Amino acid sequence: MSQSSLDEFRASLRQFDKKSKSRRFRNALKGAARPRLPWGAFIRVAFLFFMLKGFIMMEIGERSYRDRLSAIADPTPGQMIGKFFMHPDPVTVQMHEALTLLQSDFL
Repeated sequence: MSQSSLDEFRASLRQFDKKSKSRRFRNALKGAARPRLPWGAFIRVAFLFFMLKGFIMMEIGERSYRDRLSAIADPTPGQMIGKFFMHPDPVTVQMHEALTLLQSDFL
């Protein structure tokens, strides 16, 4: 490699380092100004939660599901939280109906 091409290569490396440092600095400032929330992960977790509730309701039946939740007469704080999250909401009922329909199609 000749000296002139080596000098050209080193000059292009210095230019690249300057640009990448300034980009990293700008990106660091952007990130510091407003942290991003992982919305995609939140949506996936919520979808899986409703899917789980739908599967449970499909497996034990809607009537039994409601009876089991109403059977908790004097709940502890942990049971109160569980009862709140596991109550049958419209999304869970729709998920239950869709899963039941899928199950009847495959059997």
